[in-house]
Amino acid sequence: MFIISYETQFQASHFVRGYKEKGEPLHEHNWRVEVRLRKKETDETGIAFDFEDLKKETENIVSSLKEKNLNELEDFKIMNPTTENLAKWFHDGLQKRLKGIVEEVRVWEAEGCSIVYRED
Repeated sequence: MFIISYETQFQASHFVRGYKEKGEPLHEHNWRVEVRLRKKETDETGIAFDFEDLKKETENIVSSLKEKNLNELEDFKIMNPTTENLAKWFHDGLQKRLKGIVEEVRVWEAEGCSIVYRED
């Protein structure tokens, strides 16, 4: 089994509605995202999945979040933009684009604080 990964970063702000009953103020993070793919075999050239393709697909999604208030984006107007929901949102978006080979997505909202989402 081959696990292929790509990691990137972006800045975006958010607030969690209903956090500890009051909610929280708008604040910014330097988010970090790692995408991991799973492939059983390589192609005829010995490549399991091209890094450039993985980078392109991931950055396509990341570009929609850069320097934005996540709460104002359509997908997060109702769904809280927590790190947990963001990890699942990335996973689901990439899973559609990459035809079911996404193993997991890890999102860090701060150094040492991350969430992993994977389908089990």
